[in-house]
Amino acid sequence: MLPLRLLSLLLLSSSLCDAGGTCPPTLNLLILDSPVVITEYGKNTLVNCTMEEEEDLKEMTLVLGNDTAESSGYESFVFINTKLTDWNAKGECKIKLNESVECSQEIEVIVYKTPEVFLSVNLKEKANYKLQCDVFNAAPVQNLTIKWYKNDEQIHAKSFSETIRTPVNESSMLEVSVSREANDAQFRCEAQLELGPSGPLLPVVSQTHTLSALYPPEFMSNHSGSITVPKGDNISLSCEADGIPSPEYQWTVDDGQGILDNSSKLSIIKVNRSATYNCTATNELGSITLSVNVHVSEVTTTAAAAATPRPLTPVQQAETPKVFLSVNLKEKANYKLQCDVFNAAPVQNLTIKWYKNDEQIHAKSFSETIRTPVNESSMLEVSVSREANDAQFRCEAQLELGPSGPLLPVVSQTHTLSALYPPEFMSNHSGSITVPKGDNISLSCEADGIPSPEYQWTVDDGQGILDNSSKLSIIKVNRSATYNCTATNELGSITLSVNVHVSEVTTTAAAAATPRPLTPVQQVCDLTTTPPEVVVKFGDPVQINCSTSRADVDVLGWESSVGGNKTPDFVSVSAESHRPITDGSKCELRCDIYNVAPVHGLTVKWYKDNKTVFTGNLSSSDVTPHNLSSSLFATFDKSDNGSLFRCEVELQLGSKGPEFVPSAVSEPYTAVVHYRPFIKDCPRNFTAEENKFSVNDLSCTTDGNPPPDVKWYLNGEQVNTNKTLSWTDSGVYTAKFTNSEGNISTSVFITVEYSPSLTCEMHYEVKVNEKPKTLCEPKGLPTPNIVWFKNGKETILPERWSKNNSGNYSLKAQNKHGGAEHKFYLDVLYAPEFKEKNTSKYLIPGGNVTFGCRAEGNPSPEIKWSFRRADNLKETTEGRQKIITITGATSTNAGFYICAATNKVGTVTRTVTLAERDKTSGSFIWLVILLVILIVLGLLFLFFCYRKKKCGQYTFVSSTDRSSIPMTANSAAGKTSADINNSL
Repeated sequence: MLPLRLLSLLLLSSSLCDAGGTCPPTLNLLILDSPVVITEYGKNTLVNCTMEEEEDLKEMTLVLGNDTAESSGYESFVFINTKLTDWNAKGECKIKLNESVECSQEIEVIVYKTPEVFLSVNLKEKANYKLQCDVFNAAPVQNLTIKWYKNDEQIHAKSFSETIRTPVNESSMLEVSVSREANDAQFRCEAQLELGPSGPLLPVVSQTHTLSALYPPEFMSNHSGSITVPKGDNISLSCEADGIPSPEYQWTVDDGQGILDNSSKLSIIKVNRSATYNCTATNELGSITLSVNVHVSEVTTTAAAAATPRPLTPVQQAETPKVFLSVNLKEKANYKLQCDVFNAAPVQNLTIKWYKNDEQIHAKSFSETIRTPVNESSMLEVSVSREANDAQFRCEAQLELGPSGPLLPVVSQTHTLSALYPPEFMSNHSGSITVPKGDNISLSCEADGIPSPEYQWTVDDGQGILDNSSKLSIIKVNRSATYNCTATNELGSITLSVNVHVSEVTTTAAAAATPRPLTPVQQVCDLTTTPPEVVVKFGDPVQINCSTSRADVDVLGWESSVGGNKTPDFVSVSAESHRPITDGSKCELRCDIYNVAPVHGLTVKWYKDNKTVFTGNLSSSDVTPHNLSSSLFATFDKSDNGSLFRCEVELQLGSKGPEFVPSAVSEPYTAVVHYRPFIKDCPRNFTAEENKFSVNDLSCTTDGNPPPDVKWYLNGEQVNTNKTLSWTDSGVYTAKFTNSEGNISTSVFITVEYSPSLTCEMHYEVKVNEKPKTLCEPKGLPTPNIVWFKNGKETILPERWSKNNSGNYSLKAQNKHGGAEHKFYLDVLYAPEFKEKNTSKYLIPGGNVTFGCRAEGNPSPEIKWSFRRADNLKETTEGRQKIITITGATSTNAGFYICAATNKVGTVTRTVTLAERDKTSGSFIWLVILLVILIVLGLLFLFFCYRKKKCGQYTFVSSTDRSSIPMTANSAAGKTSADINNSL
């Protein structure tokens, strides 16, 4: 007789080992998280396969795409966590009970990709729009639905029947119209992958297009078919039309001149002939034409009449215009001014007024009856006399609407215009100069003129252009030549020629000190002067004795030109040009010396910050006081900004002069050099704390002249630098430093750190055997340190959750800026567990059988029996246990009774095998048992009888005495013992 356990295993094997190797529905040993896995392409996917504990389990295998995971026989679960990148991935969970028994369950895998959506609009015939919704990279397409919405109400949907699993591009087209009563409507499309709760819940939404009603052009107001204008006037014709799409315009004239303009306005300057002008407005739905007959008369209407204010009608609306004044040069030393007025309405109430030095000089009104905003212009030609020097001009746009309209005009910028005249040289220049060979010379042709003249130096030997400034510096001149300077502006040009003659004669200071021989007059007249030479300060008294040894002299007297030495009254340094000195430009500094004598002994020294940079001598035979100047040419850079320049003048009067050389020094001239901004120091990265830092606190050191203005930008938008930053303001900030010479930019990545914060749930659920992961991700920078507490005590998370890990937890997050705490309850869920294993029971026909099923789990499992229904079978519930009772059992009640316990974590099953035992077999077993009992009783009886036969009187024989000792019966009590003792 086979053991019951072996019989149960054979029955189980026969049910599992079918041809396909899959698990029968009645023995669902495999438990999957979900029979269908839905995941986004390239995202992590977790699949778990579990099984109830089974003694004969050899191994368990889970296959998902290209990944495989195996578990040993003592583990009842296996999982895979991977990124799915195979559109055709498949899955399977397989168990091996022994070498010959396997079963498996397939897993359906759906890999999806969230698409991109674009909505385009095109016009169609009959005033309709053709909309096209393009969906890119959608997968799987059979789950895709494109929905159309008009004003947030769904109007159409399109699904797809293809069974393609890889991404595809699809489109849906819709033809719509908008009525003129509705005016406009909003349209959009949405792409939804309908994959249930495991797929994307929200659709991908296109941009929303607002579509207006389509209609052909219609003129917005009635226009007179004929107008009369004075000859020479400027007129503006309008044919403003309404239509969608917006109309395009074309003006023509009946004399065959072709297209005159392509806007709704046609401006005719100084009209001088009568003509018919035609305006055609066209869009995709049609066109209309307006003809205007312009009759030119010799009658002139005064400006005063045109300027009369016209009040608004009750339905008219005013639009405040914008005004811009531009200036251009014209011939004959005149300016051409143009005042452009934008978006003015109504134009018939518009007056453009011109002002010169705050005095009105002209006004222009408009006769059109257009109510929508228009752009208008007024031009004025003006001149400024040289006597007036300059004048200020501006224009104003005034809507003359009475007290209900705008009271103040819109004023343009003010332009200061100077008198225009051609170049004129500012001083007389010698036509020829002689210089020693090897000297440095500077030629000047400074000219005045407006606009400012431009210069060009050339030389007569064909070397081309030498310089483009008013000064020409020649270093170590070594040949004679003629140098020509031309000064030019828009009104004319003038030329100055300078002949430079280079001589070989060099005059030294020593020669000047050589005693001078007597003149012929002195030799003849025998004149003696005492002292023969004298140096005296200009204005001081001097005594000179003149005598002769001759006796025939009739008259002895003095003749003298004004002479003597005189220190300058004043010395000053200034820049030759009044324009700012810019970085890298050449500039002339001039030292002006006023009222000095004599010139021939004059030395000029230039100093920059107390360092001598140039020394020069001025020569002249004139001994009377003069005003002189000395120039210093230099190329300036930004390092020269703020440098102090001064010049010192010394009168070198020789040994006869005063002990201390007479001199004069200018006040220092501070050089102001304009240069573009540059960044001296600015961090590339900066870390700040939330609500304690603003962009103004950032240490960025810059330099520039004029001092640069700075503007900060984040994501292309200017930021308020006084605002304190929050953690959401982290990013790349760009600073733009600007002055009149240019700009420079730099970027700083600002990281705003902040204290931790926790936004968490009050209750979390995890599954047993799962690895702990962050349930509530704290926010904070630097990344907070996390400490777990359970029931108020610090704890360390286990490697995997177990049943006893449920409880009250708190999470504390801490960084250097602060901390945060959150309390919650953690509920560890686990699959149902049976306290009993699979069992087998026997039924006797006609007998009663009772068995139950109970399982523990979190949450509490639902118990369900699977069995063949019968009339004599009853299922009842007692607490969490479900009991099956069979009364009057029959052979039809034999079989497998499977109990399934299910909760959200999983399902486990337990099998009760009910086998039939007949009455004959039962009687035979009882007979066998009775026979065994009788045999045992018989054997015991024989054993006791055998022991009874050995009881009575015995005769003992000595080992030395072979004679027999008779054994007598023990007839009286106590004798046998005495006889035995005596015999012994």
